[in-house]
Amino acid sequence: MSCCTFLSYSSGVSQKFRSVISCVLAEASKPNIPDYYPILRRLDPQGARRRMQKYYQMLIDVFDCIIEERVQRVDSIEGSDVLDSFLHITRKENSELTRHDVVHLFLDLFVAGLDTTSATVEWVITELLCNPEKLLKTKKELEQVLSQDEEPNDSDISKLTYLQAVVKETLRLHPTAPILVHKSMDDIDICGFKDFRVDDFGFIPFGSGRRMCPGVPLANRIVHSMLASMLYLFDWKVADDDEILALQERLAA
Repeated sequence: MSCCTFLSYSSGVSQKFRSVISCVLAEASKPNIPDYYPILRRLDPQGARRRMQKYYQMLIDVFDCIIEERVQRVDSIEGSDVLDSFLHITRKENSELTRHDVVHLFLDLFVAGLDTTSATVEWVITELLCNPEKLLKTKKELEQVLSQDEEPNDSDISKLTYLQAVVKETLRLHPTAPILVHKSMDDIDICGFKDFRVDDFGFIPFGSGRRMCPGVPLANRIVHSMLASMLYLFDWKVADDDEILALQERLAA
């Protein structure tokens, strides 16, 4: 099966990929005895390591298939998307980036950024539905910032101060991953870039310091843009029992 069908939600590759991502996150969130007793790590008494290795290999196979198709596509436009840009770097002489690095980079990006982003959006909507007055205040801010026929875009995020506060409070109540506490003893230079950030506890689930999650700017933009669009374009409310029953009947028909 061509990996290009990965772009279609209904494709087998897409559904398999989503299922494997869910399995990885579910496995990572389970208590694992070797985490508390490292001497048992080689024995892997619960089989967690073996299962994770299987899931990661399945994801690597998918990414490698996509990359191979892109490499073989002669008529591709150089640098047309992120993957093309990375592959262009790998073709340069004495490049520090290899195809192996690209595969594992995308593995990290998808595993770390897929369910964590969607879960945060789901929790924000849930909390707002449980607090109608906060939902109303959020929608009023959107109406004030945006014109009548305008859709939210990234440039509006800085003006949506109340929505930003809602997201931060949701992350405090429902962090989507264990708090990332890292400590770096020395400055680290990666391809000319220093991974450094001053202490900023506004997004503490992403960690803090030099080794905090590098995806904070992207996640911040995506979460706020998604929420702004969903809250501005749709009216949200908690359905009563009759509405739920009617919806179930329509779906079953």
